[in-house]
Amino acid sequence: MKQIVITLDGLSCANCGGKIERAMNGRSDITLARLDFASSKMILDVEDDFDSSVYDEIRKQITAIEDVGVHFEDDEKPQNQKKERCWLLSISVGVLALLLSLLVEDVWAKVLVLLAYGYIGYPVLIKAGKRIISKQWFDENFLMSIATLGAIAIGELPEAVGVMLFYTVGEYFQDKAVLRSKDAISSLLDLTVEEALVVQGKEMVVTKPEHVRVDDLLFVGVGRKVACDGFVIDGHSMMDVKALSGESLPVDVSVDSYVQAGSINLSSPVFIKVTNQYQDSSVAKMVRYMEEASKKKAKVETMMNRFAAVYTPTVVVLSLLVMLTLLLMGEGISTAVYRGLIFLVISCPCALVISIPLSYFASMGYSSRHGILFKGGLALEAAKQIDTVYFDKTGTLTKGELVVDNIIETSEVDETLILSYAKSLEQFSSHPIAKAILSYRQDVKLLQVEQISEKASMGVSGVIHHHQIELRKITPEEISALDVNHQKLIEASVSTMVGVFKDTILIGILLISDDIKPTSIRTIEDLKSKGIYTGLLSGDRFRVVKHVEKLLKLDEAFGQLLPEEKVEKTQARMRLGHKVAFVGDGINDAAVLITSHLGIAMGQLGSDVAIKAADVILLKDDPADVVRVFEIAKQTHRIIVQNLILVFAVKGLVLILGALGIAGMWEAVFADVGVALLAITNAMRVLYGRT
Repeated sequence: MKQIVITLDGLSCANCGGKIERAMNGRSDITLARLDFASSKMILDVEDDFDSSVYDEIRKQITAIEDVGVHFEDDEKPQNQKKERCWLLSISVGVLALLLSLLVEDVWAKVLVLLAYGYIGYPVLIKAGKRIISKQWFDENFLMSIATLGAIAIGELPEAVGVMLFYTVGEYFQDKAVLRSKDAISSLLDLTVEEALVVQGKEMVVTKPEHVRVDDLLFVGVGRKVACDGFVIDGHSMMDVKALSGESLPVDVSVDSYVQAGSINLSSPVFIKVTNQYQDSSVAKMVRYMEEASKKKAKVETMMNRFAAVYTPTVVVLSLLVMLTLLLMGEGISTAVYRGLIFLVISCPCALVISIPLSYFASMGYSSRHGILFKGGLALEAAKQIDTVYFDKTGTLTKGELVVDNIIETSEVDETLILSYAKSLEQFSSHPIAKAILSYRQDVKLLQVEQISEKASMGVSGVIHHHQIELRKITPEEISALDVNHQKLIEASVSTMVGVFKDTILIGILLISDDIKPTSIRTIEDLKSKGIYTGLLSGDRFRVVKHVEKLLKLDEAFGQLLPEEKVEKTQARMRLGHKVAFVGDGINDAAVLITSHLGIAMGQLGSDVAIKAADVILLKDDPADVVRVFEIAKQTHRIIVQNLILVFAVKGLVLILGALGIAGMWEAVFADVGVALLAITNAMRVLYGRT
């Protein structure tokens, strides 16, 4: 299976985009087609043996639906300046024709006005003709053509010109608004790195980031983006990381500082040794997450797309019914036709279909700028319904900056060897507990490990000098088997305990402590003030968990849980009818992140497994951003509801007034393109955090 990305230049009609998506999904040689309206990209999932010779066929199929530029990945994109000049000229001609039709009654004046109508309406009329040929009748161009030609037929020439003119003006501004909105969103999500400068001997070679290998040396000049994750080995500078973590202030970096791909160098050149290939870098993962977001359309977005498919035919049928009803009531043909034509003008669902995806993508753009990544509209939709939040402890509510407080010797093996075993097993892990063990006592040497194995929540094991060494949490039974003095030490401690076992015998206990994050207490307070139930699901000891519960004033807390027990606790709450979110960071959190209604992962400290399983990623590892997740989701929902009410209210009002003979075609045009412009403008407020 492979993917083909098509860019649709000039796509400003979401309803037309939906038709293109449905047409591509109808092809037997395409497994799945999905439209990312915000970036104007169509992503096609096809088999590896897909024949690229059908590109022209696909291009013709798309342009038959909508007049857009269709560009495959390697195509060059032409400029749209010619199209804009034609648009402006059509508007100018239309204004002159409208004035002429209103001021002059001469026959020749009417001929000139008809010619002007033909000029400004030519693109619409041609598109309508194409729709008839392709049997796609219910299209705004076809409907607008019928409406204006019908107006001419009943002697309403000024109105026909005016409707076509204002429709053209409205489409022009609507296209500009949509494209500007897309540019604004895209600028926030522009994380891609174009090139890298690799140091090879005394030369610097320009290459694509994808070609950079681990341990390569990169030179990053002032104003350039870091191409791959790595450590600074020479130089001192300030890095702009806003796009990656939402951190507004530049970050100071020097020798041994870790720098992520996508960071922008602000002050001085630096040399960076690469630790991850580009495809494994933080920025590449973020780009993939945002691309995957297009697959996860919210239910309301999907529902509106389905509604759009039946909305237009329904209004057309109503138009015919209005005409027939008025004729049966004795109204003249002109009056009946005119009122029916109003329904045709108002029958395009673009305002509905455009505003919803733009609202979701604007929210994702805004949130990404503040260090929060939503994986699609589904995540935003789920977040607004959450009434319960369960947290993991280590690295989520606590700093994850663990330190080894003490080592309890429970056998004849001394502290140094116990620590040597522990360090040797954890040397390949990135978990916070592993980092704490590795940073403790640098005088201890690492031993060779064979048959190393790591399991979620079960610890790590391996063979060292022919002995089976295991590093894991201690069971209550194992604690009760210790002597009284050791038991008292353990019971008095609120530290996390990690046991070191040699051939199944407990030889030592590492006591590891962690501090609560500064924002954790405020986060729980804010969640409770919003009526959200809070809890802790941890694999740590009961005593440690209860200490955190009391400190943070959580509603409930459970300790010594295995991954499957975290899932059980979450599902038990869900069975009571609650909408549950889980916030975690470790490999042992993956299962509960997937099964909860909303999985939220800490992006910096979190494991790759947890991040892949989550619906939302917090790039700053700040618990306070959990509150922001729900605020953004509710802001987005408010704007979508506002737009739905606005569109349905205005269209419904004009339909009723049109049927009664109070509203004319002018009002109908406003209810179509005017309302679409208002809905787009309202949707984009969320991009700047204004609701």
